Amino acid sequence: PSDPTTVKNKTANEAYGITGDLAGVPADKLAIWAKGNGKVEFSAAGDIKVEAYLLNCANKDAAITEAKANFKIPSITIDANGTVTVTSPDPDGSKYNGVTTIKGSVTVNGTYNLAKGTDGKFPENARFFKAYLSVK
Repeated sequence: PSDPTTVKNKTANEAYGITGDLAGVPADKLAIWAKGNGKVEFSAAGDIKVEAYLLNCANKDAAITEAKANFKIPSITIDANGTVTVTSPDPDGSKYNGVTTIKGSVTVNGTYNLAKGTDGKFPENARFFKAYLSVK
């Protein structure tokens, strides 16, 4: 829509009939991205690439490749007590669409399934980290 606020509080499925991974995203946020960084005409809504929406870039493979290369953890620090702090690629949630999650692994080529505990700390054996961007 020309005015994305007209679909505020609706999902992409409710407002546009979009199914799949993008069905539950906020319709107004999807419209703002499509009209802006996504450069997607309404008639091409069925061709939206989920990664382009999440990475907040143009809906083109080259733009996705570039945005993926720039989706990085900017810093990892360990204090004197051994507490690991991993800075998110999107600390205030405004750079990308979706949810950024950071998980750790014991080895660089291991399984990245170690998440922060309820105390907000990563397990002591987590020494390698990856950031993930997902719809939810």
